[in-house]
Amino acid sequence: MRSLKHPFYRCYLSVLLLLACHIAAAQSFSVARIPDPMRQGHHVSNPDQLISPAAEQSLNLLLDSLDRSGRAQVAVVLLKTIGSQVPKDIAHEIFSTWKPGNHEKNNGLVILFVNDQRRIEFETGYGLEGDLPDVVCFRIQQHIMLPYFKQEDYDNGMIQGLQAVVSVLRGQDVQIIPAQENNTAVGIMQPATPVREIPAEGSAIFYFITLVIGNIFFFFGLRKKKTPANSQAPTANSFYRPGWMDWAWLFAMPFVSIFALLNFTDLSFGFGIVALIIYIHWVLYWCVYANKVNKSATHLSANLDRYNSYLTWKKAKPHVLLSILFPLPMLAFFRSVRTRLKRLRFDPYYCQTCNDIMQRIDEKADDAFLQKYQVVEETIGSVDYDVWQCSGCNTMLIYGYDNDSSNASACPECTHKTLQPTHKAVMQSATSSSSGWGYQYYACGYCAFKKTETYSIPATGSSSSGSSGSSDSSSGGSWGGGSSGGGGAGSSW
Repeated sequence: MRSLKHPFYRCYLSVLLLLACHIAAAQSFSVARIPDPMRQGHHVSNPDQLISPAAEQSLNLLLDSLDRSGRAQVAVVLLKTIGSQVPKDIAHEIFSTWKPGNHEKNNGLVILFVNDQRRIEFETGYGLEGDLPDVVCFRIQQHIMLPYFKQEDYDNGMIQGLQAVVSVLRGQDVQIIPAQENNTAVGIMQPATPVREIPAEGSAIFYFITLVIGNIFFFFGLRKKKTPANSQAPTANSFYRPGWMDWAWLFAMPFVSIFALLNFTDLSFGFGIVALIIYIHWVLYWCVYANKVNKSATHLSANLDRYNSYLTWKKAKPHVLLSILFPLPMLAFFRSVRTRLKRLRFDPYYCQTCNDIMQRIDEKADDAFLQKYQVVEETIGSVDYDVWQCSGCNTMLIYGYDNDSSNASACPECTHKTLQPTHKAVMQSATSSSSGWGYQYYACGYCAFKKTETYSIPATGSSSSGSSGSSDSSSGGSWGGGSSGGGGAGSSW
């Protein structure tokens, strides 16, 4: 009997080991291991880098434009191997797992490229079988894609093939001419017009939303507000009130710019450029706004004392949200005003009697110099008082600074900012079909004044777990829930 160390057995065992590894590799393939490109908002899964990053990006742009148009949603998968499994079965499984296409229209398409089997597969949804029949799929593969694949030019094969698919789905007059009829190395698609990306419905909806919201704030800013009789400080729109030229710049000019790009250029652009055009117009508007408000506040505060200058600049201070949304002009303006306010409030005062420098009394010790209602306002956090004292002649200065985040309001009885909500009492609970109501109680911390107001409780309603309305496309990070119709075609080279 031959020993196991004999070269024959070693060779035999090596062959068995290689065969076992091959079988294990074939069985280890799973659709679940294919990276889902839609998690990054893309349509092409290229884990084995069979096409270049530039080609992958071109395909993603092309298919994203098609997706957002609502015509179809396409998933492209390029793999080195699927083991011994059948490409048609894998394409069908990918379709069943990812579910590309709108769930009502079933306008999805899966394109699977398997390198080691030299196979390309199209799997179409029910909704595409009329616009992209099996024979058209086969012709695109045979006459456009395969000639490139035979030359191992996978980039152009996929790009030209997908451009043909997109042109067919968009209803363009396309003739797929075989290679042998043109004496060329590869087939061509006529007319081979470049695909121009244009804004889809999402861009129009976004523009409409910004138009509505912007107009609400714009016309709110046109309202005149009266200055309180007991204050020398102006109101917020005393600095700059927008006019009709501002309205035209914010809402009409972006439309004109987008219209000009669409009709007088051949540039491709989508939602990102539309949003950028709108944003740039708003940025330039806020630049002008910040400059005019700064000049106006400087002029208005020129003849005021320090305290009323503080109140003036406080009104001119932009909201922190504007600094976040438009950091280029508004963050710098916000910081400039905040620095000025700190200086106006905390820089030492000079005594008007002896011209000596006054000292600001510690926050805990200044209560001894405040009246009772002022102590109450400081205690509940509605007003913060600064007490300045001259060490030479004991002259006192007391200034109050409102806390805008406080829920306290002026009491109608004593007029001090000491009225606060205390508790609520629900008298009738809301249901899914009717609203409820209750009482809101208020109490003054200084004069013990009390009042009661009724408030309404909105109906609870019934929230739907589904989406509100269907969308023709499913861009933005998810497939649309389509179903495969089993149609399509496959070709080998």
